Amino acid sequence: MRVTEKVFQYIRKLVGESPYKAYKDVDSALNQVYFIKIKEKRVDGKLVITNPHKPEQKKKVKQIEALVEPDHIYPLIRWSG
Repeated sequence: MRVTEKVFQYIRKLVGESPYKAYKDVDSALNQVYFIKIKEKRVDGKLVITNPHKPEQKKKVKQIEALVEPDHIYPLIRWSG
């Protein structure tokens, strides 16, 4: 959203100062943590998942396998900009 400087000052006055200070912008260096592969669908409805190894990743992420409920799995929307 783009606003004029005058409108921005009004918004800032309404919202006030934030107690949080940002130190870094969006960083996708560890996106591999969120990419999963469903290895197995069990009869009890749970899923066996893993975070597959991606050789193009700059940072190494420990590969794990876990048992999760399918209600906790959501599609990841990738940024393309």
